Amino acid sequence: MKSARSTKLKHDKYTVLMAGVLAAVAVGLFALPVEATARLRTLVRDATLPGNRAIVVLQKKGQELLAQYHSSSVADAEVTKLREELEEQQLENRRLKLETAAANERLAAAKRDGASPYAAVKSSPLVVPELIEANVMGDEAAGAFRNSQLIDRGNTSGVAESDLILRSTAPVIDQGRDAGLAADQPIYAGRTVIGKVRDAGRWTSTIERVTDVEYRGHAQLTWQSAQGPVFGAEGILEGRGDGTCRLTNVAATAAVNVGDEVYTAKKSGALPEPMYYGKVVQADLPSGALFWDIVVKPEAEQLSLQTVQVLTTRRNPQRPLAN
Repeated sequence: MKSARSTKLKHDKYTVLMAGVLAAVAVGLFALPVEATARLRTLVRDATLPGNRAIVVLQKKGQELLAQYHSSSVADAEVTKLREELEEQQLENRRLKLETAAANERLAAAKRDGASPYAAVKSSPLVVPELIEANVMGDEAAGAFRNSQLIDRGNTSGVAESDLILRSTAPVIDQGRDAGLAADQPIYAGRTVIGKVRDAGRWTSTIERVTDVEYRGHAQLTWQSAQGPVFGAEGILEGRGDGTCRLTNVAATAAVNVGDEVYTAKKSGALPEPMYYGKVVQADLPSGALFWDIVVKPEAEQLSLQTVQVLTTRRNPQRPLAN
C-alpha cells in the first residue's frame, strides 16, 4: 500500500513540474520580441517543410488514384452496357434478315406458283396420305405378346411375328404390315411428332422415339412475329438418348433463340401442314463455330400415349384403275 501511494505522489509531482515548465516556456515565448518569435516560427516551418510537402504530394496522388478508379469503373460499366446492346442488335438484325428472306421467298413462290396464262385440266394425285390409328400396347400386353402368349408361333400354318418385334424393348403398337405399316413411317399424336416406325411386323410394329439416338428427321425453326409465324433455318433433329434432341446443321448466321419452336420441315413428309417437335431450351454459338449448338425439348416426352397415328400412303380412290 505504501509503495503504491508513494508512486502516485511521485507521478503527481512530475505532472505538476511539467505543467510548470510548459507554462514558463509559454510566458517566455509571449515575452520575446517579434523578431525572435518570427525567427523561431521560421525554424519550425523549415523543419516541418519536407513533411508538409510529402503530405501534399500524397494527397494529390490519392486524389488522382480515386479519380482514375472512378473513371475506370464508369468506363467498364459503359463497355459492358454497349456490349449487351451490340449483342441484342446483332440478334435483331439476324431476325430481320431472316424475315426479309422469308418474305422474298414467299414473293418468289407467288411469282413461280402464280396462275398460268394457259388453261389446265384438273387431275388427282395417284397416291394420297392416310393416317392409320394404332393403340400403344401397355407393358403387360407387350410382354405377353413377346412371350408368345397372344399368338401361336408353332402352329402348322407357319404364322409367326417378326423376331425383330419380339426381341425389341421399344414401345409396341397393335398395327403392322397387314394395315399397310412399314419401317420409317412417321408416327404422330395429334400435331406432335412421336417418332417413326422402327420395325413393322405382321400385326404389330415398334416405335423409334424422337429422343432415341438413332432418330433423324428434317426440322425447321419458327417463332411468332407481328405478321404471324416466321419459319427460319432448317436442320436435322437428332435424338440424344436422354429425353432431349439436338438440332444440327443450323448455320451460325441464322437467328436462334431459346423458346423458338421446332416443326417438321417442308421436305420431311407428305402432310401439307408442319408437325410439332418441341421447343429450343438451349442455344449456344461457340466462338469461331460454323453451326449453332441447339438442344430441343420434345413435346412427345410430356405426353402419356394411348393411341397414335401412323402416316401411310394409299392409292387415290378418285383415280380408278384403267380397264
